[in-house]
Amino acid sequence: MRKRWICLAVMVLFVLSDLKALAVFSPGLTAFDAAYQGDETLSLEATAQVKSWKALSKDSLPTLSELLEDTSIYLDFSNQAEILRLERSGKTIFSLAQIKDRDKSALYLPAANVGFESPPGTEPIQMLLGQPQTIHLLGSLTQIDLDSLADLPQSAVDILAPYGQTQQRRTNIKSLGTSLSFVQYKLTAAQWQMVWPFVLESLKSLVPEELRAASEALDGLKFEKPVTLKRYLDKAGSPMGWGFSSSVLLSPGDERTLSLILGCTPKEGLSLVLKAPAARGKNNAALDVSYALQEQSFSGKLRYENRLDGKNYLLKGDASFKNELSEEGEHLRGTLWLEEKPAGETASRLTLKPDIHFEGERAKGVLHVLQEKGGKAVLDVNFNLVLSAGSLMRLPAVETMFLLDTHLAPAKAALSEAMLRLTRDILMSLPLPQRKLLLHDMGRTLRTQGDVLPALTEKTPDYLVIEDTKKEVFP
Repeated sequence: MRKRWICLAVMVLFVLSDLKALAVFSPGLTAFDAAYQGDETLSLEATAQVKSWKALSKDSLPTLSELLEDTSIYLDFSNQAEILRLERSGKTIFSLAQIKDRDKSALYLPAANVGFESPPGTEPIQMLLGQPQTIHLLGSLTQIDLDSLADLPQSAVDILAPYGQTQQRRTNIKSLGTSLSFVQYKLTAAQWQMVWPFVLESLKSLVPEELRAASEALDGLKFEKPVTLKRYLDKAGSPMGWGFSSSVLLSPGDERTLSLILGCTPKEGLSLVLKAPAARGKNNAALDVSYALQEQSFSGKLRYENRLDGKNYLLKGDASFKNELSEEGEHLRGTLWLEEKPAGETASRLTLKPDIHFEGERAKGVLHVLQEKGGKAVLDVNFNLVLSAGSLMRLPAVETMFLLDTHLAPAKAALSEAMLRLTRDILMSLPLPQRKLLLHDMGRTLRTQGDVLPALTEKTPDYLVIEDTKKEVFP
């Protein structure tokens, strides 16, 4: 659940924000983004204070807090590489480095003296852990030119010209304002088939390579009924959005009444409203995403609903940020929350509250993270963050390099051994009473929330229970 929340939160932040328009809202963020896009290295330092965590008992929480007091995470990152270090009391206890280019991606664990190399177009983390390629996906999302969404492709506009009729009618587009007129095009299914390839090419150019399924879905759309298109114009006659409505065959037997209004005004905002109820039955899908960008404020909303075969899924969220500019720098603060409600499950909510100060080439502040389920706190933690320009990164050399396309199984075993060694070293640094408490909570979490455990043998696994009479044995 926590991995899914992290991906959702970060992805929505990127989708709701147009990095090319950040100069309107935050010069500080603009400067850091320009440095990153220019292949410069940035450095992030983070420490954490856990206020509450449902996975831990009230007796274990002070132990974790004490452990975190002198523990820091350092991350140096650029467009081409990342190096992460976990330090405690000034000593590096774990490090990880990753490089990515057109030819390969590689992950290094210097402490274990091993590395992992994946084939072109893949991520080592994905191959080792089976997780989505979130890093490349987010990078692709930030490259989307949202300004291009304000109008249909020029090639499509030229073909549509003979069918267009201008109407002087006001239309409100969320977060953007009012369109005073629009050009309407009504086409038969056969006429639309001549235009669709040009629109399809433009839409697919906006889809990141990691979302191949979305491109394939666009390829599979079938139009067998008339189509209505509208190009919304502002008071100067410039495009500020477009709309589409028709019946679409998503797959054999799944016909939807599709309506879309997509608007974008450079450096002001974006609005996307998509509705796709089934032509027959109760299946339905709806997406509503919008944001408004002003000189010192940013607000955004997200709502996605999907009903399929009687099962409902809901994801909704809200973002609101303010930025105060002064001679000393900037003060950025606000709230982003996301709430997910899968079918048959209790609603879960993630809330992020940054409070960041920008001073010169440095940003410093606190990120408050609160995860709730059914209205009750699951995790409540504060992260102290410092972001600044970094130095040139030097990637480590390792003795053993696993090629993941041919040696995946031994690579996974090596990664598991390295992580177990890290866990052991951290636990062994604690006094025995505190160690017992943490091990007990870790075992309880595995039994109740982790993967299904194999049937217990006559001997109880040591990681589940520590017997009071058992003497301490050091490895």
